[in-house]
Amino acid sequence: MNREIDGGSETLSTEVPFVAIVQKGIALEPRIPSMRGIMMARKKPLNVIPAVETEALTEFVSYELPPAKAACKMVDAENVKELVDLLHNEAKVI
Repeated sequence: MNREIDGGSETLSTEVPFVAIVQKGIALEPRIPSMRGIMMARKKPLNVIPAVETEALTEFVSYELPPAKAACKMVDAENVKELVDLLHNEAKVI
């Protein structure tokens, strides 16, 4: 599992079963329950299961810096041929 952290990403590995919680960046819209569903949920029993206290089984492996970004290239305004060549061959946008 990958997650974004400051300055890069962190890769986590675990054994199944596990629970993953998503806070942001997911493309799904939240579902709004109907009034009937809310009223039916009130009648259902709520079973509370206490959490089991265990030590975190995490292990530090390594930190890596993200790859450096390429430097920008400056092109004179009069040199249109070089600009078109860079956009076509390197950026592959035209």
